[in-house]
Amino acid sequence: MATFFTGKAKIHPPSSATMSGSTLSDIDKNNVNKMYQATMEKNAWVLSTGKNVHETMQNVAMAATTIHEHLCHSMIMDPLDSIWEHHFTAEEREEMITYQRKSLPSFPDHLQQYLDTYDTNTSTALESFNNNNSAVASNKDGDILWIQETMAFYSKILENKPWDQTLGTGSRCFSDTDLLLKLWRPVYDIFFDTDITAAATGTSTNTSTGTAHTCEMDLVFEYDNLALGGGEIDNRMIVGDDVDYSLKVPKCLKNMLARMVDRYPERKSDFQTIGLMMTGQHIQLISLDIPYNNICRLTRTPLFKLTLMNNDNSNSMSQHGIQPIIQLVWKSLQVMKTNAQLVSRTKQRPISTLTDTIHTLKPLTSSSLPPSFTPSFTSSFSSSPKKTDISDDFKLINNEEWTKCKEFICSRVFPYLKEFISIYLVLWVLAPDYALKLSLILTYFQS
Repeated sequence: MATFFTGKAKIHPPSSATMSGSTLSDIDKNNVNKMYQATMEKNAWVLSTGKNVHETMQNVAMAATTIHEHLCHSMIMDPLDSIWEHHFTAEEREEMITYQRKSLPSFPDHLQQYLDTYDTNTSTALESFNNNNSAVASNKDGDILWIQETMAFYSKILENKPWDQTLGTGSRCFSDTDLLLKLWRPVYDIFFDTDITAAATGTSTNTSTGTAHTCEMDLVFEYDNLALGGGEIDNRMIVGDDVDYSLKVPKCLKNMLARMVDRYPERKSDFQTIGLMMTGQHIQLISLDIPYNNICRLTRTPLFKLTLMNNDNSNSMSQHGIQPIIQLVWKSLQVMKTNAQLVSRTKQRPISTLTDTIHTLKPLTSSSLPPSFTPSFTSSFSSSPKKTDISDDFKLINNEEWTKCKEFICSRVFPYLKEFISIYLVLWVLAPDYALKLSLILTYFQS
């Protein structure tokens, strides 16, 4: 079985990856602390050395020196993050990597044999494709057909529009959409004729990422209204193996995972979500799973690069980095197919009563899998006063205003209680901030 990369990774400072670009407030840290406390009360992840993973992550998240958002605030463990070198030994980090590890599926022999037929020293890459395509034109194997189409796609690029190392810079500047259509289209095409849908952001019908509305990915891979993974496209160039691991993708993958667990809690330890990072001519697969309790683990493959340069000394298709990328994309699809099979074979928790409906629509709690951390509204404004207790809100309301509020509720809200509940349930899903939800409702009744 193929495994994920376990080598050294370059990690950018958490501040460069912060989604909000702001410091954490006292409210933020208090919410994170409560999340960890609720989890550890049930069952903490303790390594063979006796080191408590939950407690260590909580200490880092709550440290006074931690002023910017980090993956540990969403209970996501990346064992390769250099921050953990100061808290875990090399053996402990290796144990976190390998504990109940989910390996990528092996690439089938018959597909590898067919792929090897493109490794020929023909005069041009396009000729190599044409020779193989004519030999197996009648093949009905969907994977073979996808490989054929992928080779045709890259062959035409090599033959007609050679790419050079200035991709994404200067006069050859491409948008993210250009990059998907002109370089990474096979990632999208592999989902044709499958039960899994690849949808670009804005065209997705998926509702499972409702808790992740602030971190949509460029591509979402869906099955049965559940997001199984996604793709992120960036036209920036990568120098060496230096990749910007932001918070966005891991947090999106966790929210997808949380919704899957919410619907199928008995499959919690079986699920994993997949992210394909396409940056310039590079691609990498990252995965998120749940090795223990509510701790999510981030793993990644090595970084692969397409070298689509018209080089007279590299006429073989294998010289352009296409083979390993075909294998990687195929493996990502198989992982998502496995998740889809788990979903199709598992009975969803029934929704038959109003209580069940409310439970389904409300934000996820620690009883299932907490969603990714979202900074509070006040953390975006460093000059705003920080409230530590709900009683502070009531101190801002004098008796006269409170009396008017009660009169308004009695005269305008109670007569429309049923409609009030319906609107509130919808807003519970669409509006993440409780104050915003209430203000929208009150505005409606005042109109």
